[in-house]
Order: sequence, then structure tokens, then C-alpha cells
Amino acid sequence: MKISCRNAFISDPEIHAARLLLSEKIPSTLLFTKENKEKVIPLKLGVSHEICPARSFYLPDPSLPKAHILSNGNYSIMVTDRGTGYSNNKIVNVTRWREDSTLEPYGMFFYIRNVDTNTVWSAAYSPLNIIPDQYETVFTADKATFKQLDNQIETKTEVTVAAGDNVEFRRISLKNLGQKLCVLEVTSYFEVVLAPQASDVAHPAFSNLFVETEFQADKMCVIANRRPRSDRRTDDRPAHKG
Repeated sequence: MKISCRNAFISDPEIHAARLLLSEKIPSTLLFTKENKEKVIPLKLGVSHEICPARSFYLPDPSLPKAHILSNGNYSIMVTDRGTGYSNNKIVNVTRWREDSTLEPYGMFFYIRNVDTNTVWSAAYSPLNIIPDQYETVFTADKATFKQLDNQIETKTEVTVAAGDNVEFRRISLKNLGQKLCVLEVTSYFEVVLAPQASDVAHPAFSNLFVETEFQADKMCVIANRRPRSDRRTDDRPAHKG
């Protein structure tokens, strides 16, 4: 009697006991493991000496402004080395903006006035476009900083975006380097849009009609909002026509 090799192989008691394993399919996904695992090196706590990358500019570029973006993923700010720029989120523009590198009159500006001498200048090169005695713009990953010296007054403006909220911060520090005391007046200015960029570009004057501002004395702030175009509409989206 002839016995095939296959039957002889299966007839072995040890192989026969594991015969079900031979029927299993080869897995389509394989996981390879290393025989020698990497050593885990504990983190050394201490002062980090890593240098944060930064870009510095000492004079505004008249032909091609240097731009910088600050964002938390939803709320974003764009600023240039002149101090112009815009603020927006994924839905609407907060401030007005046009791509005009010649005039570039859009952004959030701060005017500074010496009450005693009635001298006026801005916290950055724009919008007055007057080169100060000293000027420096520093762009880092977390903020934009404008430093300048005008009329013996040192001005430092810091711009940043909050990590967890749709909020931007602009802090101005003033230092008197002169020998006389002075009273300074700071006035902020920007054009509120609260609408998509395409809608504001198409009808800017019409879009301004629906922006309302309100001063709240208890909180010492100005609140701006966009009202609907009609009492029966809750937004500014165009009506659907069948």
C-alpha cells in the first residue's frame, strides 16, 4: 500500500494535533517588531537654550512689504513690516483689507499725540508713512513686534493671537527718553467689516450700513456687530430663488 507524503505528514500525532493551524490564512497586515528596542532617555528639565527663529527689518520695504501670519487655526492676523494688515476668521473678515502695496491704508493703527506740543505720530510706520528716528520690526512664531523712536518717545507694539480663543492682543509700551514730563494721548483706529471678503469688495459702502457700534461704559469698551438686512432675516445670506 502506497502512502502519500501528505498523508504521512498528517499521520504524525504532533502534526495531527495542530492540523487546524495549517488551515489558517496568512494575515494581510503584518506587524514587525524589533529585537533590540530603543533606550528611553529621560527628559532633562532645565532652561532651554534653543533660539527662536526671528526675522528683523529696520526700514519698511517701499516696493514689497514683508508679511507675517499669526493664527491659532481659526482666527488669523496678517501684519506687514509697515504695520498694516488684517484680522479674520474662517467665515468673515474682522477688519477691511485690499491688496494695494502702494497706498496700503488698511489695518489696525494707533495714533500717538503729545498733548503739550501737539505732535502726532503712529505706533508703526503706517498709516502716516513717516520714517521715525529709529525703527525695527521683529517677526517671531508667536508675535510681531514694532519698535521705534519718535520725538524722544520710545514705542513698542506687540501683536499676538490667543491660542485657545478667537482673540487678538495688541499691547503698546511707551517710554519717555527726554528730560521733560509729557502727556501722551493714544487713539486706535480700524475699519470694521464683519463680512466675507468678497461681499465687502463688491459693495463696501452698502456693507457699512449694517455695522453697528455701541460703547459700554461699565466695561470701557466699544462693541461692534452686524445687524440683519431685514427683521425676518437672521443673516446676510442671499435668498434662494427657484
